[in-house]
Amino acid sequence: IEIDCASKQAEDAHYTFKVPKGINFKLDYRSPYASDDVKVKNFSSELEVSILNPGIVLENVTGPVILSLTNGNIDIDFGMVNQNSPISLHATNGIIDITLPANTPANIEMSTINGEIFTNFDIDFNKKEKDGLNYIGGGQKIKGTINGGGVDIKPVTINDNIYLRKKLLYSGCFRNLKFLFKIFNSCAFIVKVLKQPFLFP
Repeated sequence: IEIDCASKQAEDAHYTFKVPKGINFKLDYRSPYASDDVKVKNFSSELEVSILNPGIVLENVTGPVILSLTNGNIDIDFGMVNQNSPISLHATNGIIDITLPANTPANIEMSTINGEIFTNFDIDFNKKEKDGLNYIGGGQKIKGTINGGGVDIKPVTINDNIYLRKKLLYSGCFRNLKFLFKIFNSCAFIVKVLKQPFLFP
């Protein structure tokens, strides 16, 4: 499925597309009138999106993903990562924030010119030597592997930061425990109130 951007301004126009599983999706959202972020949830096929001004939020996707943004941020949370095709994320003036399952095998190549790179993954850097010295990096570019290497993931931004986050396997369970704890506290309060003696005038 391929969708092109609107060519005229429409007040309060919002579009929702439900795509069958197994269908690749391509969106051209480079309209100067677009202002709201693109949001994609629970998508397990190939996704290609081009955007001019707003950002994009991807939740529970698998890839392959190809994103090209000019003035918006990229926020992407992978449920798992498809190992068959590379992932390319490019933002000119925006943050790139990626969350991967902790056990994802990947080849990582991150690059920013005027920003910084942050991660809580243990990255094995590709080792190079010159005159007996180890090469560390330059030009805010990091290249290495996580979990032994796998699919290529290449986030590139010009004027902002890159964040590569490790999603803990128990994070969803932890959120559920917090919710159950709140319910338990509410029930404990009700029991405590019921145990109080009733006083009649």
